[in-house]
Amino acid sequence: MPARARRCREAIGLLLGGALLAVAAMACGESPTDPTPVTATTPDPSPAAEPLTPSAAPAATQSPTAEAPPRLPTLDLRAGGPIGRVTATPTASPVITAPPDFAPPPSTPGSAVTPVSIQADLERALELLQSGELEEARRVFESAAATVPDDPRPLMGMALADQFAGDLEGALAEATRAVELAPEFLPALITRADIHLAMGNAAAAAADYTAAVRIDPLNSGAHFGHGRALAAQDDLQGAVDAFTRAIDITANNVGYLIERARLYLALENTDAAVEDLELAKAAAPHDPRPALVLALTLQGSGELERALDEATHAVTIAPDFLPGLFTRGDIRLALGDAEGAAEDYGAAARIDPLNPLAHAGQAEALKAQGDVEGAIEAMTRALDIAGDNPDYLAERARLHLALENVEAALADLERAASVAPERVGVRLLYADVLRVTERLDDALAVVSALIEDEPRLPLAYEVRASIRMSLGDETGALADLERVLELNPQALNAYRFRATIHAVSGREEEALADLAAAIAIDPEDAATYAARALLHHQAERFEEAIADYDRSLELRPGDAVTLNNRADARMLSGDLESALEDIDAAVAANPELGIAHYTRGQILDELGRADEAQAAYEEAARLGYEPPEEVG
Repeated sequence: MPARARRCREAIGLLLGGALLAVAAMACGESPTDPTPVTATTPDPSPAAEPLTPSAAPAATQSPTAEAPPRLPTLDLRAGGPIGRVTATPTASPVITAPPDFAPPPSTPGSAVTPVSIQADLERALELLQSGELEEARRVFESAAATVPDDPRPLMGMALADQFAGDLEGALAEATRAVELAPEFLPALITRADIHLAMGNAAAAAADYTAAVRIDPLNSGAHFGHGRALAAQDDLQGAVDAFTRAIDITANNVGYLIERARLYLALENTDAAVEDLELAKAAAPHDPRPALVLALTLQGSGELERALDEATHAVTIAPDFLPGLFTRGDIRLALGDAEGAAEDYGAAARIDPLNPLAHAGQAEALKAQGDVEGAIEAMTRALDIAGDNPDYLAERARLHLALENVEAALADLERAASVAPERVGVRLLYADVLRVTERLDDALAVVSALIEDEPRLPLAYEVRASIRMSLGDETGALADLERVLELNPQALNAYRFRATIHAVSGREEEALADLAAAIAIDPEDAATYAARALLHHQAERFEEAIADYDRSLELRPGDAVTLNNRADARMLSGDLESALEDIDAAVAANPELGIAHYTRGQILDELGRADEAQAAYEEAARLGYEPPEEVG
C-alpha cells in the first residue's frame, strides 16, 4: 500500500465514533455505522511501531519525572500487548465505508439544479479519498466546487483531503466555508469539529458538535463526537453522559461501548467498564476487540486469570489477530508462564516476521526462562527491524549486563542516548553503568550534560551525587542532594543518601535528623528504620537499635541482613539466646550470606560452643566473607 494511502487509512481509523465514516452516511440521512470489526478474515494490516516498554529496570532507569498519565487510558489494538505497549484506540477501523449515495443536503442552495455529473464526481472523489489518492481526490472535489460553488459537499471533501494530507489550517478553512454555505448540514459541522479536535481546539469542536445535536437530537454520531470533545477538555463525566446518549440512540454499537468503557476506566469505575465490554462482546460475538479490551482491563486491575480467559477468547475468534497474541503473551508472562508466552510471541512472529514487537516479546519470554543469550538474539532481530529503537537498545544493554558484557552494554546505551537524548532514563542508566565500571569522569560528563538539558530533574542530581561521592567530592555530592530536596521535598532516597554521607563523616546528629525526616515522609519504609538502627548500633545505643530493627522486620519480615544486625546488637547487649534465634533465622533466610555465618560463630563462641563456632567461621570463609581487621 502506498505510504499516502496508509496514512489516510490510519487517519480515518483514528477518528473515533466513525465521524468520517459517518460523513457520507449522514449526507444520506443515515446514522453512523459501527466501525468495521476485525475478525479472523479481516486482520488489521498495520502493526504499530510503538516500542516495547522495558521491564524490571534498575532504579536509575525509572523515569525521574514521571509524566502524568493521560486522562484517558489509550488502547491500540493494532499494537497489542500490555497497557504500556498499547496506544491509540481500539474502536476505530482503518477503513472508511463508502456511502451508497452522496446526496446533497436539503437546504443546499441550488441543489435542485445540481448537474447530474456532480453526483458521480463526488462518489469518485470519495473512492479516491478512501484509497489514499489525496491529491487526485482534492482535484476532483475542487473541480466540483468550481462547477457548483453553492454546494457545501465539494468543500467538505476538500477539507477531508487537506486534513489527511496534514494541512489542518487549509482543512479548517474549507470546512468553515462549507458550514457558512449550509449552517445546518451535519457532515460539514462534524467534519469541522473533527478538524478542531485534531488541532487541539476542543472547545470549538464541542461548539460544532453541540450545534449538530441541536439540528438532529437523534444523531448518535453527533452525541458521540460531543463526548470526545468533552473528554478532551477533561470533562470525563460529561463525556460519559454524551456517550450514553449516543448508545441510547444506537444500541449495541461496539465502538461506542468500548469508548465509554475507556472513560469509566479513567474515572476508576472498573465495574462499569467491564459491564460495557461484556455488552460489546454479546453484541458482536465474532469481533475480538471487546474481549481483548476486557482482557487488558482485567490485567490492569490484577485479575490475571480472568484476563487470560478473555485474551484466549479473542485469540480463538481471530487466531491471526496480533494484538490478541501479544496481549495473551504478556498476561502469560505476568502469570509466570514464560513458555506459553514464548508460544504466543512466536506465533506472532510467524504471522508477521517483520513485526519488531513479536521479537521483543520473544526476548522477554526467553529472559524469563533464563535464556539470556537467546533473549539477546531476539532483541537483536527486533532492532534489525525497528532500527535504533532506544527502548530496545536499553533492554539489550540490560541483557548484556546480565552476562557481564559491560562493553556491549555501554555501546548500546551510548547509541540509545544518542538517538533519543530526551529519554532521560536511558541517559541515567548509561551514566550509572559508567559509574559502576569506575569510568567516573565519563559518568560525570554524561549526567552533567543531562542536568544542563533538564535542570529540574531530581534523579539526575541524585545520580550525580553518587558519582561525586565516588570521586571523593563530598561537598559537590551534598550540594546535589540539597538540589534534589529543593525540587522534591518528599525525596526519601535523598534524605537516606545524605544521612549516609553525614554518618561516614562523623556527623551523627545530622544523619539522625535526615533519617527522621525520611521516616516522617514514609513511616512504612523498612530500609530507613534499618539505616537508623545501624547508627544507634554503631554508637552502642543497643536498646534504640533493637527497637528500630524490630520495626524494620515488622515491615520486611525475614530480611537476612536485618536479622544478622539485630543478632549482633542482641549479642553485644548480652541477650545471647535471642541473638542465636535471630542469626539462625538469618542463615535460614539466606544461606549464602557469609557475614551471617561469621556472626553465628561469634554468638556460639560467647555461648561456649567452640566447635560449632569454628564450623560457622569456616563456612563464612568458604563463602568469601573476610571480617574487618579489628574483629579478626
